[in-house]
Amino acid sequence: MISALCETYGSELHPPWSADLSPEVSSLRFAFPSLAALARADEAKLRQMGFGYRARFLVQTAQQVSQGGGEDMLLGLRTADLQTVRAQLMSFTGIGAKVADCISLFSLDQTAAVPIDTHVWRVCVRDYMPELAGRSITPRIYDLVGDKFRSLFGEYAGWAHSVLFAAELPSFRDRLPEALVKQRALAAAAAKEAERTMREKRAAASKKRSPTTNEDGVTVKKEKRSRQGPKGGVKSASDL
Repeated sequence: MISALCETYGSELHPPWSADLSPEVSSLRFAFPSLAALARADEAKLRQMGFGYRARFLVQTAQQVSQGGGEDMLLGLRTADLQTVRAQLMSFTGIGAKVADCISLFSLDQTAAVPIDTHVWRVCVRDYMPELAGRSITPRIYDLVGDKFRSLFGEYAGWAHSVLFAAELPSFRDRLPEALVKQRALAAAAAKEAERTMREKRAAASKKRSPTTNEDGVTVKKEKRSRQGPKGGVKSASDL
C-alpha cells in the first residue's frame, strides 16, 4: 500500500531510471507524498489501493494538519511535553491513544511514550501488574500501564517497551536465555490462571445477582417513596 501511495502521489526520485530494475528497487523510485499531496488525495482511489476505512482518515487528517500549522506544527511537537503531543495528535481524525503514542515515540522524539497493544499488555500483566489480569484496556487502565513502564524505565520507557515487545515475537524467541524463557512460561501460566479465576468470580457474581443485590452480591435495600399526608403524617407510596 505504501509503495502504491508513493507512486500515485509522490514525486519520482533521481530520474531517469533503468527499465530493468528489480521490483524491490523499483518500489523505491518515488518519495513519500507531501502533506499537500495527501490533503488532495482521492478517497476512492485510496480505497482501491487497499487502505479501506483508513482512506477517509488519511485524507481528513492531512487536511486537518495542513489547516493547523502544517509541517512546522508537527516539527514543533518534538520539543513539547508528552501530554501536549498526545492531545494534539488525538485531536486528528482516526488517531487514538495507541497510534498517538506510536507517532510520538517513533517520529516525534517522545522517548517516554509507551504504545500499549496486546503484546505489551501481556508483558505488563505477566511481569509487572498481575492485578490487572482479566481487566479490559480502558483509557484509565491504558494510562496506568504507561505510567508503570515510565516508573520502571524512566524517560526511555518507550524504547524499553520496544525491546520487550520484540522479545514477545516468535522470531526472537530462540535468542532469549533459556532461564528467561522458563521464567516467562511460569509467569504466563500464573497470569492465565489468575485471569480464569477472575472470569469465574464474575460469572458467579452475575448468577447470584438479583434486582436487590449489587455486583458484589450485597443486598441493597429499596427506599420507600413517601409524601407528606394531609395532617403532616408521612404516608408511604404503597398506602396511597
